[in-house]
Amino acid sequence: MKKIFPALLFGMLCVAPVAANAAADTKADVVVKPWNAIEKLFARPSFMQMRLSPDGKSMAVLVPVNDRRNLAVIDLEGKAIKVLTNLKEIDVARFFWVNNERLIFTQGDALAGSGEAESWGGVVAVNKDGSELRRFKSNHSLVGVLSDGSDNVLMVNNDRSSKAIDLYVVNSKTEKGVLKTFDNPATPGETVSFLPDSKGEARLAYLVDDKHALTMTKIYHRASKEQGWKLIKEFEEGQQGEWDVLGLDSDDKTAFVAVRGEDSKFALHTLDMETQVLGEKLLAHDLVDVDGSNADLIRAASGKVIGLALDAEKPEIYWFDRAWAKLSEQVDATLKGRINYLAGDLDGRIAIYSVSDVDQGSYYLLDTKTLKMEEVAQAAPWLDADKTSPMRPVQYKARDGMTIPAYLTLPKGKAEKMLPLVVNIHGGPFGVRDSWGWSPEVQFLASRGYAVLQPNYRGSGGYGWKHQRSGWKQWGLAMQDDITDGVNWLVSSGVVDKNRVCIYGGSYGGYATLMGLVKDPDLYKCGVDMVGVSDIEMKFDVQWSDYARSNYVKHGAMATFVGDPKTDQAQLKMTSPLQNADKFKAPVLIAHGALDRRVPLVHAERMRDALKANGKAYEWLVIDDEGHGFGKMKNIKLFYSAVEAFLKKHIGS
Repeated sequence: MKKIFPALLFGMLCVAPVAANAAADTKADVVVKPWNAIEKLFARPSFMQMRLSPDGKSMAVLVPVNDRRNLAVIDLEGKAIKVLTNLKEIDVARFFWVNNERLIFTQGDALAGSGEAESWGGVVAVNKDGSELRRFKSNHSLVGVLSDGSDNVLMVNNDRSSKAIDLYVVNSKTEKGVLKTFDNPATPGETVSFLPDSKGEARLAYLVDDKHALTMTKIYHRASKEQGWKLIKEFEEGQQGEWDVLGLDSDDKTAFVAVRGEDSKFALHTLDMETQVLGEKLLAHDLVDVDGSNADLIRAASGKVIGLALDAEKPEIYWFDRAWAKLSEQVDATLKGRINYLAGDLDGRIAIYSVSDVDQGSYYLLDTKTLKMEEVAQAAPWLDADKTSPMRPVQYKARDGMTIPAYLTLPKGKAEKMLPLVVNIHGGPFGVRDSWGWSPEVQFLASRGYAVLQPNYRGSGGYGWKHQRSGWKQWGLAMQDDITDGVNWLVSSGVVDKNRVCIYGGSYGGYATLMGLVKDPDLYKCGVDMVGVSDIEMKFDVQWSDYARSNYVKHGAMATFVGDPKTDQAQLKMTSPLQNADKFKAPVLIAHGALDRRVPLVHAERMRDALKANGKAYEWLVIDDEGHGFGKMKNIKLFYSAVEAFLKKHIGS
């Protein structure tokens, strides 16, 4: 199999000479580093989000220029490459082909942490030759594109009212729009979104009321623009029968709807758009929800729904079309041991994104007439998949019998016994989960000789409402025990050395790190707290936090899910690392961004002061130009170098 563009990156950078030297320096720096250097593992991919034009003659991709994600187009007939953007302070986030000649994309800061005042760059459209660029007004948000070959796209804005949004079909060259929701069903203060059909007409409207602990949703339907809206579904978040509409099929007659069943998990159904009657269950999964958080519809170039990609223990692909299923089997037989995503036209070219847990993926083109497959590019060609470590889906029992899904990564080349362990706790916590796939952080830890456990403790999302609901008011209690039980499971199996265990996480994971050192002081020999919560009550009180002023706090969700400062005072004190600093035995590395608005720096400062007052060991790292997470490479190197030295000092390597 030959590469289509063996000098792809070089060719692109010749178009943007300003970025060429910087990129070349970075590439040279990466080359001389060992395979597991921080710069290599955390480097941005050189190739992202391959999308074929409707006619299959051009391919749009994201490439790194100025250390930002920029948009490029490749002419597949002449093999010419053109970089369309030269962004320096912001990134291309999403992009779509409007037609064979024109693209539209959104912009956002990929380096910004959660809760930061992100630099929103709005929506931009441009021809594939770089001409006729159009920047849309800042209050315009992209909904999607039409597949009719026109220059029109679907957008929402609040031009008519600051309290509600409307759907428009907008010409991407002139910005002139046609209002599609004159009879908007929303009342002032309600959040509304629309599901348009293939002609741009709004067919479903979702009205969400978030002024409650659990959001309330109403779904309205209309058969055509001449008819009025009809309420067809009303539900509270989490209740049996809750809907999550994934999308419409290309004929506009069928919608694909996830419905929450008796087992508290979402399963996929069809919805007849004429009668609004649900069809039989199309797809369900024993472990995970089949909904918008875990699943994406797969569409052919025509827009027809042909399958579904599901984030289960590992990604799973379900085909609703036999011809596509057969082609997928042929691709899988060639690209063995990988998850292969297909998109395109069965009568033309197919774009393939092939992923695994040991590299960042590769991109291929398949000619369906000749069945000739060619590699376009590797996302990160500097990685060595023969040296990185596979991620294993595992399950274990918590002390109350609940099954906890998790991922276990063991250092390659090491015997699977008496290994040092880093328990890596995801943030959120509610509605968030770890998934199988490439993780630079996990590979960083495994390459240093550590086993890595990623538990999807109760409260994590994607495993049904029961699993998520069981985490309510369990910060520092059953949620913490789930983490401890995972460690003890590995110790009892002989895989992990009980005397070399460290706990690490960010945001909620930082809280769990601190609380683990309080609640199980003899289990952990060290902890790494990154941008972590040190006291739950401070989430209510610190007014410069984006959370303190949010509806999440204002309307009771925080009190319901985490704890109420008025009625749960004793529990919140018992589960506050800050108020239990005297119980620490192991040292902790506290790392925080000075610009953090989600969990302000005061959380770290007060935790540090409490540890110091109690004579406890800690290390301190504040990064001045970062917020809730570290995105700049210089800061990534600074943080993970500190983590590496800290772990080596306390649990070896």
